[in-house]
Amino acid sequence: MADKYKLLILIVTAFFSFFSLIKDFRNTSKSFFWGSFAILTSFILLLTHALELTPILLYSAQMTLEIITIPRIFNLIL
Repeated sequence: MADKYKLLILIVTAFFSFFSLIKDFRNTSKSFFWGSFAILTSFILLLTHALELTPILLYSAQMTLEIITIPRIFNLIL
């Protein structure tokens, strides 16, 4: 399966899962909400691993961290 379709599956699944959780937030207790949030986050991480998207997501996270930290390094040097 092409990576763009795998990423689309992950994004759509995550969106609908977290949207349904937030929609029901008003009717639930905070502890149940955080428990559901942890379970959904674990599910999304397992789905990421199953779809073999980990390298793609890790690369984008690495690039984001580099973009954030490089200006700070320059500020410390200057």
